[in-house]
Amino acid sequence: MASIKFICTSSAKLNDVPFNPGQIIFCQDVRHIYVDGTERVGYQEIIKLPTELSRQALSYPIRSFYFIDETKILWEFDGTWHQISYPPEKQIVFDDKDNFPVIGDHNTIYVDGLNMYRYIDDRYQLMNSGSGGGSVWVEI
Repeated sequence: MASIKFICTSSAKLNDVPFNPGQIIFCQDVRHIYVDGTERVGYQEIIKLPTELSRQALSYPIRSFYFIDETKILWEFDGTWHQISYPPEKQIVFDDKDNFPVIGDHNTIYVDGLNMYRYIDDRYQLMNSGSGGGSVWVEI
Protein backbone atom coordinates (compact mmCIF):
# COMPACT_ATOMS: atom_id res chain seq x y z
CA MET A 1 0.00 0.00 0.00
CA ALA A 2 1.43 3.40 -0.99
CA SER A 3 2.03 5.99 1.69
CA ILE A 4 2.03 9.76 1.53
CA LYS A 5 4.72 11.81 3.23
CA PHE A 6 3.93 15.39 4.28
CA ILE A 7 6.74 17.94 4.52
CA CYS A 8 6.52 21.47 5.86
CA THR A 9 9.26 23.92 4.84
CA SER A 10 9.90 27.43 3.55
CA SER A 11 10.18 28.46 -0.09
CA ALA A 12 13.89 29.18 0.42
CA LYS A 13 14.48 25.54 1.41
CA LEU A 14 12.19 23.92 -1.21
CA ASN A 15 15.06 22.97 -3.52
CA ASP A 16 16.81 21.25 -0.58
CA VAL A 17 13.93 18.77 -0.26
CA PRO A 18 14.83 15.67 -2.30
CA PHE A 19 12.31 14.58 -4.94
CA ASN A 20 10.33 11.58 -3.70
CA PRO A 21 7.17 10.38 -5.49
CA GLY A 22 4.20 10.37 -3.13
CA GLN A 23 5.16 13.32 -0.97
CA ILE A 24 3.32 16.59 -0.47
CA ILE A 25 5.33 19.67 0.47
CA PHE A 26 3.81 22.71 2.15
CA CYS A 27 5.74 26.00 1.87
CA GLN A 28 4.45 27.99 4.84
CA ASP A 29 5.81 31.41 3.95
CA VAL A 30 4.19 31.60 0.49
CA ARG A 31 1.30 29.17 1.09
CA HIS A 32 2.15 26.97 -1.87
CA ILE A 33 1.72 23.22 -2.12
CA TYR A 34 3.97 20.91 -4.15
CA VAL A 35 3.22 17.30 -5.04
CA ASP A 36 5.89 14.85 -6.13
CA GLY A 37 4.45 12.40 -8.66
CA THR A 38 6.28 11.73 -11.90
CA GLU A 39 7.57 15.30 -11.47
CA ARG A 40 7.25 18.01 -8.80
CA VAL A 41 4.13 20.07 -9.51
CA GLY A 42 3.34 23.28 -7.65
CA TYR A 43 -0.15 24.50 -6.81
CA GLN A 44 -0.23 28.15 -5.86
CA GLU A 45 -3.80 29.30 -6.12
CA ILE A 46 -7.38 28.16 -5.96
CA ILE A 47 -9.78 30.39 -7.87
CA LYS A 48 -13.26 30.59 -6.37
CA LEU A 49 -16.23 30.90 -8.75
CA PRO A 50 -19.89 31.26 -7.77
CA THR A 51 -21.51 28.83 -10.25
CA GLU A 52 -20.74 25.97 -12.60
CA LEU A 53 -22.00 28.15 -15.44
CA SER A 54 -19.34 30.78 -14.63
CA ARG A 55 -16.64 28.08 -14.89
CA GLN A 56 -17.96 26.88 -18.24
CA ALA A 57 -18.14 30.48 -19.50
CA LEU A 58 -14.41 31.14 -18.96
CA SER A 59 -12.96 32.02 -22.37
CA TYR A 60 -9.32 31.62 -21.36
CA PRO A 61 -8.96 29.77 -18.07
CA ILE A 62 -5.48 29.78 -16.57
CA ARG A 63 -3.70 26.68 -15.32
CA SER A 64 -5.01 26.46 -11.78
CA PHE A 65 -7.56 24.94 -9.43
CA TYR A 66 -11.13 26.24 -9.43
CA PHE A 67 -13.59 25.81 -6.56
CA ILE A 68 -17.27 26.20 -7.45
CA ASP A 69 -19.38 27.56 -4.57
CA GLU A 70 -22.68 26.35 -6.03
CA THR A 71 -21.65 22.68 -6.33
CA LYS A 72 -18.75 22.53 -3.83
CA ILE A 73 -16.66 20.82 -6.55
CA LEU A 74 -12.93 21.37 -7.07
CA TRP A 75 -11.70 21.39 -10.67
CA GLU A 76 -8.18 21.53 -12.12
CA PHE A 77 -7.41 23.16 -15.47
CA ASP A 78 -4.14 22.21 -17.17
CA GLY A 79 -5.25 22.73 -20.76
CA THR A 80 -8.26 20.50 -20.19
CA TRP A 81 -10.69 20.32 -17.27
CA HIS A 82 -10.34 17.59 -14.61
CA GLN A 83 -12.93 17.17 -11.87
CA ILE A 84 -11.00 16.61 -8.61
CA SER A 85 -13.83 16.22 -6.10
CA TYR A 86 -17.53 15.46 -6.02
CA PRO A 87 -20.34 17.42 -4.37
CA PRO A 88 -20.85 16.55 -0.71
CA GLU A 89 -23.78 14.27 -0.03
CA LYS A 90 -24.79 16.25 3.04
CA GLN A 91 -24.22 19.79 4.21
CA ILE A 92 -24.63 21.91 7.32
CA VAL A 93 -25.91 25.51 7.08
CA PHE A 94 -25.43 27.94 9.98
CA ASP A 95 -27.86 30.86 9.82
CA ASP A 96 -30.88 32.44 11.48
CA LYS A 97 -34.03 30.39 10.88
CA ASP A 98 -35.58 33.43 9.16
CA ASN A 99 -32.87 33.12 6.48
CA PHE A 100 -33.37 29.41 5.72
CA PRO A 101 -34.51 28.80 2.13
CA VAL A 102 -38.28 28.62 1.61
CA ILE A 103 -37.86 25.05 0.37
CA GLY A 104 -35.05 23.24 2.17
CA ASP A 105 -32.89 20.31 1.15
CA HIS A 106 -33.54 17.06 3.04
CA ASN A 107 -29.79 16.23 2.91
CA THR A 108 -28.90 19.43 4.77
CA ILE A 109 -28.88 20.16 8.48
CA TYR A 110 -29.85 23.74 9.26
CA VAL A 111 -28.52 25.23 12.51
CA ASP A 112 -29.94 28.33 14.21
CA GLY A 113 -28.01 28.93 17.42
CA LEU A 114 -28.38 25.69 19.40
CA ASN A 115 -31.38 24.43 17.40
CA MET A 116 -30.88 21.98 14.53
CA TYR A 117 -33.49 21.41 11.81
CA ARG A 118 -34.06 19.14 8.83
CA TYR A 119 -36.43 19.86 5.98
CA ILE A 120 -38.80 16.86 6.02
CA ASP A 121 -42.41 16.59 4.83
CA ASP A 122 -42.30 20.13 3.35
CA ARG A 123 -41.34 21.87 6.60
CA TYR A 124 -38.39 22.47 8.91
CA GLN A 125 -38.52 20.00 11.77
CA LEU A 126 -36.59 20.56 14.98
CA MET A 127 -34.07 17.77 15.58
CA ASN A 128 -33.13 18.82 19.09
CA SER A 129 -33.99 21.28 21.80
CA GLY A 130 -31.46 24.04 22.44
CA SER A 131 -32.46 24.26 26.09
CA GLY A 132 -31.56 20.96 27.75
CA GLY A 133 -31.69 17.50 26.19
CA GLY A 134 -30.70 16.63 22.64
CA SER A 135 -27.49 17.50 20.89
CA VAL A 136 -25.58 20.70 21.51
CA TRP A 137 -23.07 22.20 19.10
CA VAL A 138 -20.06 23.75 20.84
CA GLU A 139 -17.41 25.78 19.02
CA ILE A 140 -14.11 26.20 20.83
